[in-house]
Amino acid sequence: TIAQNLFPDAKQNVRMVENLKFKFQKSIEKFLIHKELEASQKEQDFLYLKALKKRKLDKFFFRKMEHLEENWAHQTETGIEHLHHLYQLKKMRLSHPNYFEENKMAIAPKNVIQQLDQYYFTAKLYWALSDYNSNNYISNKKEQAPITYPIKKLITFVQDNKHLQASQTQLLIQLLNSFNQKDFSQYSELKNAFTKQFDLYTKDEKNDIVSFLTQACYENYKQGKQEALQDLFELNCLAVEKQIILEDGYIAPHIFQNIVNIACVAKQLGWAETFIEDFASFIEKDKVEDTIKLCRSILYFNQKEYEKVLQELAQLKFQNVLYGLQARAIQLQAYYELDGYEESFFNLINSFGIFLYRSQSLAENNKKSFSNFVHFIKKLQKAKTAYRPNIQALEQEIIGCQELVYKSWLLSKVQSL
Repeated sequence: TIAQNLFPDAKQNVRMVENLKFKFQKSIEKFLIHKELEASQKEQDFLYLKALKKRKLDKFFFRKMEHLEENWAHQTETGIEHLHHLYQLKKMRLSHPNYFEENKMAIAPKNVIQQLDQYYFTAKLYWALSDYNSNNYISNKKEQAPITYPIKKLITFVQDNKHLQASQTQLLIQLLNSFNQKDFSQYSELKNAFTKQFDLYTKDEKNDIVSFLTQACYENYKQGKQEALQDLFELNCLAVEKQIILEDGYIAPHIFQNIVNIACVAKQLGWAETFIEDFASFIEKDKVEDTIKLCRSILYFNQKEYEKVLQELAQLKFQNVLYGLQARAIQLQAYYELDGYEESFFNLINSFGIFLYRSQSLAENNKKSFSNFVHFIKKLQKAKTAYRPNIQALEQEIIGCQELVYKSWLLSKVQSL
């Protein structure tokens, strides 16, 4: 249709439109690059310095360099990437062929190395934390581990050389030490350090650090510290209030679901319901349906509307493996709470067990936590109809199990029996 309207008399009008499309693609690429440059003053500054150097305009080059250094010294620049920008600036100054002739303040190569080390150490700590955090959820067994400098040695080296630390480094070290030692008892100090340094991080970095702190709270909760629930809820309120949960205008589905889950466990059901309604539109279209259905099923379960739970879960497509885990667990709990679903309950027990056994993508701690849940809820269901079941022994067994999801719910059901 477009070809006939643009070129009605041409025999190869479709081919001509295809050629136009190819030309438009190149123009779009250039346009998008230009728009990104418009939004990034630092990228413009570095390109301008390269242009001045290329044209041998040394006077303007060093004047611009000094102007940038002065501005950056008096402004609070955010993000780990800024440390790399500082390194780039020092490197460009030192590598200029006429540097020693034009510049009054000499910078030795060791200053460039120190700036590079600051960036490398901080970035290495940050990505090591991201790796620790992701390994709590998804197994990476199939991936061959790359050979990298050992993170524990790096932490020791950085702690012994304070001048190599950037402003954010100490918090990252504290977080990594907590992950290494599996000790999150200093959560309050970690959160306070984050809030004090809040403006030093980019939006993406803030989002990730909230994720790290969330995992710290979760570990504390697994160890029986009930105040961790309130810590989790307050942390999420901070993330929602500051809108750091948004990434390019969207909320990642797992973050959205986690916020709802934590609010419900903390008995903040009204807040959870409002959050679902207000922020559903921030989930990508191809993921919003499953995410909202799972979140509503969590909310309905906590409101004790178990039939509605099953209705929501019946429409879930299980596209996400972690969603599938939680959905099956909630479905089992709903079956347990309702009368007349015993057959469905045991059918799901069997299929859930097979799924956990065969799954290769789940991290071992996740697989074990859900396997233990299946084991205990099966015992609970049988105890309902058993003659003189040993409830006290079951309670102690659940209390003593460290890797277990929905532990509070299981214990409440034991107490009911």
